Amino acid sequence: MADRSADEIRKEIAAERKALEDDLATVRGRLRWLVIVSVTATVIVSGVAVAAVVIKRKGARAGIRAGLKTMLKLV
Repeated sequence: MADRSADEIRKEIAAERKALEDDLATVRGRLRWLVIVSVTATVIVSGVAVAAVVIKRKGARAGIRAGLKTMLKLV
């Protein structure tokens, strides 16, 4: 009746499951990379915006000094 034995069907299912697990691992890796990149970009853009506001309010030299002091405090 059946063209394939139960062992052949189990092997096919196991192979398909392995392929799906590999695909899921790839998707998770890409999602992790996307989250890291987007968070990093947000932090950089925010930092540039804050620097621009400080420089505009205090002038170029004072703004740069204030920015360097802030960075040194964070490090």
